[in-house]
Amino acid sequence: RPWLLLSFGVLGTGLLVGYLWLIFSRIDSSRRYTAQLLRAKEGLEHEIVERKLTDVNLHAIKEQLSSLFNNSPVSLWLEDFSDVRSFLDELRQKGHVDMRTYFAEHPDAIAHAASLLKIVDVNQATLELYGAQSKEDLLAGLVKTFTAESYQAFSAGLIAIAEGKTKFEIETVTKTLSQENRNVVIKWSLIPMAGQPAL
Repeated sequence: RPWLLLSFGVLGTGLLVGYLWLIFSRIDSSRRYTAQLLRAKEGLEHEIVERKLTDVNLHAIKEQLSSLFNNSPVSLWLEDFSDVRSFLDELRQKGHVDMRTYFAEHPDAIAHAASLLKIVDVNQATLELYGAQSKEDLLAGLVKTFTAESYQAFSAGLIAIAEGKTKFEIETVTKTLSQENRNVVIKWSLIPMAGQPAL
């Protein structure tokens, strides 16, 4: 029995040492895991600060661009041409590859394409050019601003878009809301806008 007790005592000590080693091992793992969590937390905090700074910078840039757009002495329009592009794609799918001939033979298609245009924004110089009190006022009377010449200019623009051009410039005549003629130079630039083509 003394041998068994001794053996048990040695065995018990071994189990105790093993148990203590397991506890210390878990404490060490816990400390390492805690350190990793702290590093991750610091990294996230740094990223949050960076994103906040980026958001502040983007907001400042947006404000500057908005100010430049609104205060430009040149008439500026932001127009969504995505539906117009879809219309041109549909014509192509139907076999109409020569848009110049197609629009010459179907002038109603030019008016239809013009109706698909979405005006996103205009600046103050545009309102003054067309004698409009507000953007809503101009949009409501937009059809009044078209002339035979401006429909031809729009047709030329459609042909340019269909040919894949990203820049277009033409001189034409438009009308104010009070029906006064205005000689203008129209310049289009195709730019990406929310994943859709826009002019």
